[in-house]
Amino acid sequence: MARKYEPAIRTGGRRRSGYYGKKKRGGTVAAALAIILVFAAGFLIGNSAPLPQLISSAGSTSSDAGASGSSEAESQVSSEPSALTLPEGLTTVAPPAESAPALQVGSIENVAAPNYIVIDRLSGEVILEKGSGERIYPASTTKIMTAALALQRAGLDDTLTVTSTALGLLSSDSVKIGLQRNETVPLQDLLCATLLSSACDAANAIADQLGGTGGFSGYVSEMVAMAKSIGCTGTYFVNPSGIFSSAHFSTAADLARMTAFACLDPEYRKIVSRDEYVMNATNVHTASGWATAKNNNPVSELTLLLQNTNVAEITGAKTGTTVQGGYSLVCTAVTAGGRELIAVLAGIPYDSGRGAACRVPDMAAILAEAAKKADSADAAVLITAGEELSAALSGGVDALVPEDMQLTAARSLALTKPSEETALANGETPIFYTSDAFTVKSVYYSDLADRLALAAAGVEVTVGYLQVSAGSAQPVDAVPLVIRRR
Repeated sequence: MARKYEPAIRTGGRRRSGYYGKKKRGGTVAAALAIILVFAAGFLIGNSAPLPQLISSAGSTSSDAGASGSSEAESQVSSEPSALTLPEGLTTVAPPAESAPALQVGSIENVAAPNYIVIDRLSGEVILEKGSGERIYPASTTKIMTAALALQRAGLDDTLTVTSTALGLLSSDSVKIGLQRNETVPLQDLLCATLLSSACDAANAIADQLGGTGGFSGYVSEMVAMAKSIGCTGTYFVNPSGIFSSAHFSTAADLARMTAFACLDPEYRKIVSRDEYVMNATNVHTASGWATAKNNNPVSELTLLLQNTNVAEITGAKTGTTVQGGYSLVCTAVTAGGRELIAVLAGIPYDSGRGAACRVPDMAAILAEAAKKADSADAAVLITAGEELSAALSGGVDALVPEDMQLTAARSLALTKPSEETALANGETPIFYTSDAFTVKSVYYSDLADRLALAAAGVEVTVGYLQVSAGSAQPVDAVPLVIRRR
């Protein structure tokens, strides 16, 4: 019979690290001795039983668990079958076959960005946030407002002339599409270059030509005024492209509002969803396709990373980078339940370019968490990643775990309250909140005794999973069970 589980909220969890050492080569005598040792080792290995295969929670071998300490720990394990007596009535299954590691979305607790927010695009409801009202330097995410204002000022087919003023306002490291002085270019081409390739020459050309009598500075002033009109109280711009200035700033919350405003225009949504845009011929570049505005934003990377989450689609993204302000990223997404989200993260330190590695995994973490919350607003986390499981939930196996180790859930488990539907909007069976409506039972791999022996030697190892069921339905979730150091 499956055990009933009463909800209990706990926290915990630890991280592991390790190193790999290097050995120097020896001389001729050392080489001869090494040959002798190899033959001796071959004889010994050929007459001993192999260690059991360790399977990590991601499905890959975990022989590197514990890094420098794992080899020593494994060498202490006897090759003889374990004599441990397991509790009666345990459910066991064959261990999974070795497979390639699955992509994993990190925990929101490990997000490096100091400022982020996720809102519902239609209602403006804040789903997640941290430091979202603090001042940040938006860099090229400024171009979201540049484009939104342009779509209010002119039509896509209107042509604008590139002036020396627009080109003269670029910095040496500005991204460019390659516009030339006196070139006439359709607004659609300029917007695609601005939003997809983050071309600063295109953004400057828009501002210079659509600023009316105020020109470039007049357009930037209108950007500030429009931001204030939609509730952005922490924003001030001095240019349309995001080139760094201490007087050019915003907040994560304000960038979310600007994006929601921009998304009201269907043409904006079409542009940011493009993979690329082929630039049309102009009076200067006479051949169509003289340049291609490629979408340099991490839509595909996020889509791949979020494929096993509640995020159904990434519909647009815009990055921003300056040495002084660090990295920022704005995304629009749709959840499996049909809710549209706008997510902003900012303030990741530049760190000689190394901060770029945090941008996509950080966005994936906050989007995955926000989508889960959005699709099940009444969800409660009952099992937290790193939580030490009780004797009742572990089936008594916890008593066999060494004192310096603990049996934990590898990731969190959230349970959703009943809805009027028999299934959630994303097609999954709902897991009801009441303890009578769902069951959680432990399922262990058939070589559990060997895995426990490895745990006794200090090796982190996956021993099975928590099987979660709702009513009489098929299991709807499986949370890996891992023995790791306290």
